[in-house]
Amino acid sequence: MSDDKDGTRDELAYLEAELKRLFEGNLRRDERLAALQEFTQSCRRIERARTAWTEAFDAIRDPVFLHDKDFRVVRVNRAYAARAGMPIGEIIGQPYWQVFPKATGPLPCCLRALGKAEEEVNLANGETLRSRTFSVRDEHGKYRYSVHILEDVTERHRAAEALHESEERLRAMAAGAQDAILMIDGDGLITFWNPAAERLFGYGRAEAQGRPVHALIVPSQYRDKHIEGVARFKACGEGPVLGQVLELPALRKDGTEFPVELSISALQLKGRWHAVGILRDISARKQAEAALRDSEARFRGIFDHARDGMLLADIETKRFQMANDTICRMLGYTQEEISRLSVADIHPAEDLAYVAQQFERQTKGEIALAKDIPVKRKDGSVFFADINSSPLTLDGRSYLIGLFRDITERRRAEAALHKSNRALKALSAGNTVLIHATDEDRLLRDMCRVLIEQGGYRLAWIGFVEQDAAKSVRPMAHAGLDEGYVEALKVTWADSDRGRGPTGTAVRSGKTQLIQDIPADPVFAPWREEAIRRGYKAKISLPLRDDDEVFGALSIYSAEVNAFTKEEIALLEELADDLAFGILTLRTRAERDRLQEQHLRAVERLKQALVGTIQAVAATVEKRDPYTAGHQQRVAQLCVAIGQELGLDPERVEGLRLGALIHDIGKIYVPAEILNRPGRLTAAEFEIIKSHTQVGYDIIKDVKFSWPIAEMILQHHERQDGSGYPHGLKGEAIVHEARILAVADVIEAMSAHRPYRPARGVGPALEELRQNRGRYYDPEAVDACIKVFQRDKFQFDAAGLAQ
Repeated sequence: MSDDKDGTRDELAYLEAELKRLFEGNLRRDERLAALQEFTQSCRRIERARTAWTEAFDAIRDPVFLHDKDFRVVRVNRAYAARAGMPIGEIIGQPYWQVFPKATGPLPCCLRALGKAEEEVNLANGETLRSRTFSVRDEHGKYRYSVHILEDVTERHRAAEALHESEERLRAMAAGAQDAILMIDGDGLITFWNPAAERLFGYGRAEAQGRPVHALIVPSQYRDKHIEGVARFKACGEGPVLGQVLELPALRKDGTEFPVELSISALQLKGRWHAVGILRDISARKQAEAALRDSEARFRGIFDHARDGMLLADIETKRFQMANDTICRMLGYTQEEISRLSVADIHPAEDLAYVAQQFERQTKGEIALAKDIPVKRKDGSVFFADINSSPLTLDGRSYLIGLFRDITERRRAEAALHKSNRALKALSAGNTVLIHATDEDRLLRDMCRVLIEQGGYRLAWIGFVEQDAAKSVRPMAHAGLDEGYVEALKVTWADSDRGRGPTGTAVRSGKTQLIQDIPADPVFAPWREEAIRRGYKAKISLPLRDDDEVFGALSIYSAEVNAFTKEEIALLEELADDLAFGILTLRTRAERDRLQEQHLRAVERLKQALVGTIQAVAATVEKRDPYTAGHQQRVAQLCVAIGQELGLDPERVEGLRLGALIHDIGKIYVPAEILNRPGRLTAAEFEIIKSHTQVGYDIIKDVKFSWPIAEMILQHHERQDGSGYPHGLKGEAIVHEARILAVADVIEAMSAHRPYRPARGVGPALEELRQNRGRYYDPEAVDACIKVFQRDKFQFDAAGLAQ
């Protein structure tokens, strides 16, 4: 028998048949008793099956419910009733979506198909349930009911989110790590490469990922061994170096080798072995170790071979026990004199606290090198030294051995480099200012500003030469610590006390002028007191030249004596030349713009005069022919409308208008009696009329118009098929403006009165265009003309002006 719901439907059917046979059949008493006994046993089996099924059903911890095809609940387990908060008896028969999980209707999977489906349901309290749905059918395939198992996956989701968050934290940690972190798969291909690895090895992440690690960072002499190790690792996830910290050489992108400290661990991802390596650059440590070994080697031959000054000091008393000849020469003492001195005797009093601190740190091994330590000689003068020290023990006592290296020259070179760098920064920033300069005053202000901000100078100002009686140098811009200094300068380029300073001399001579010590230089006497009060110690003035003529000067002040080095002066001279070029360029540009504006105004005046002349000529022509008075203006009016409809640019439309205004200028040649004759013309007379196109062309051809006006006059009676005159041109051989003019001329001529016929009107004229579109007249011009009349309601007025 097959089960249904609780597994007893077929059993019940069997029992029902047995009861019917028991009480309705012709059975003997003993047969009835046997049958009754079997019926009782069957009832017990059914009850046991129902009880077992119910216990198993209720033992399921996830909520489970069954519904029919109308989505009404037919059975639930205790877990479902508990989540629904209702007794089982009240749940049966209700639509499940009104009980649990509550919704506005059945789950989407139920609506799609009564089969097997799975989806997640988000509850209002934040929980997430996974609903697995199974449809149950009878042996004939007929749907009987659906089973829903609701699994609470809230914690699983939270765990996944926590895992994702953890992964994000790990990625952030890897990204922020100072050590290089990389991961390779079992084939030795890089699968992870953090920013520190990019910095350490020089390869970007996109360059590194997916490439064999040995090809990037393993020196060539070790690659074969590395490849063998990767092969063993791929096979079993093990290797001789896992879990160890190794020191080995690595390779940068630029080909340089350097030492690294490497620790490796293994992990499995998706069933494949991966190795994670953490690498730290130990170049500095190796260098320190090498320095220590060198120090020990030098110590063995210290007094015979060392070129650095060396002192051995007792850590407890800080008195010197040994000294070499080099340190004696540095300090100016004899060996015997040094043996009576202590650390405090060879350093300036004001620096003793700092020196003592460095001494203590060196004795504890915290630092080996103390840089820029002031050292006092026997004569009281001071020089600076880098002191490389290390502690050692001799005969049970603790000492500190110090190597003194005089860095006076290096400091001078660094100071010179610093000055060159500040000038270079100012030059670079100044060039940027020049590139973007559009205004001279702004250029001067910005150049002074970058000298202060980028160059670190104390004051910068720019003055221009005046051709007045006093030969003044007029300040135009300044920046820095000024406090009214520039306004009170009264500098001149005359050969006088105020003209012999660096600025005036630079203007007169055209050469850079330098004062390295303002307080001591007599040339600066007129300005010395105010300069000293503002902290100016040195000054450089650089001429601004236009070829051989000096038109101004750039003056720069420093807060240090001897501030300007040779290299710095060269850079500042380059900056001054660039500034002069920028000023002259802006002036040239301004003059060019002024001249261009004058030219444009002259062109416009010429154009207006030309238009006036054309209009006068047109009026002259029409005075000879009263019947065609206004014809040319009206044709010009219609040409403008057609040209605009065709999308011609305004300048071209203007040319079209002017050509139309004088297109019949050749009629000056035609006798008035022929022009005004009311009757029909003879062939000879018509030939005279036709000659007006060539006559008009000959009159106009030598006038330098910006438009093809002469061609318009010559070709306005040409036709698309070549049937026109005077030359029988076809199609594109006729200029575009003449094709437009031909259409407008026909419309106006047909719609106006003539001596030999009355006016026909616009309608017939448009019909003429339609019938001969493409044959006589340009199709685009015809279409545009029809549009302006029909859509725009175009009309002629008596004066030829648009309505």
